[in-house]
Amino acid sequence: MYSPAYAGFRYKYVLTLILVITNIIFFIAIDLNPNRYYENLLIQNNSAILNNGEWWRLFSAMWLHANPLHIADNMIGLLIFGITLESFAKKWQYLVIYLVSGLLGNVASLFLLGPGISSLGASGAIFGVLAAAYIICPFNKRGLAVAFFFVVYYILASMAPGVDTWAHLFGAVGGIIFGFIFTPKNQGTRRRFARGSKYGNTAPFYARCPRCGKVVEIHAKYCPSCDLPLEGMLDFD
Repeated sequence: MYSPAYAGFRYKYVLTLILVITNIIFFIAIDLNPNRYYENLLIQNNSAILNNGEWWRLFSAMWLHANPLHIADNMIGLLIFGITLESFAKKWQYLVIYLVSGLLGNVASLFLLGPGISSLGASGAIFGVLAAAYIICPFNKRGLAVAFFFVVYYILASMAPGVDTWAHLFGAVGGIIFGFIFTPKNQGTRRRFARGSKYGNTAPFYARCPRCGKVVEIHAKYCPSCDLPLEGMLDFD
């Protein structure tokens, strides 16, 4: 028997979960491996990139982390802002924001920090997701307070010694750029989307698809994202 609630749980945040699990797998398989060969091969070693043309490091370094605290901080941020972004952006848009922001941050640190520097981590990609979420997603007051706390935390963390601040900064720039590119034209109307029962029977103008979690018009017959028939199935959360 088809269960809308189960389908919503299963599909709504699948991309965020895949990204988190992928980062954890890389951390366990490579960063915790006593044999440092693969980590040394995949981290962003600026000298190896500039002198030997090992450009894959700009991508592979996005999936590695220095220690358990490093990956824990990044994955908490990815869960919070990734789930938020995935609720209001298409999955391919979310993936573009994540990957491009991470690469932009790493390229910036490559040329601004120069040779002799090595770095790793998903922070640039996560700063991009964070920035895009602020632009694309309508936050309620409680969500805005939580988001503000984590923004301040990540900004302060970026100022700590040994942190690749340029990767964070330019990752956020990537998120801002693509956040504006991917912002729906009806963003102003979408911000009237009701959450909870605050609006009684007068709203919402929009609701969620129970399969993929995307925001759709209440009169839509099919979800434009996953093509699920929506009559009688919309989830007003």
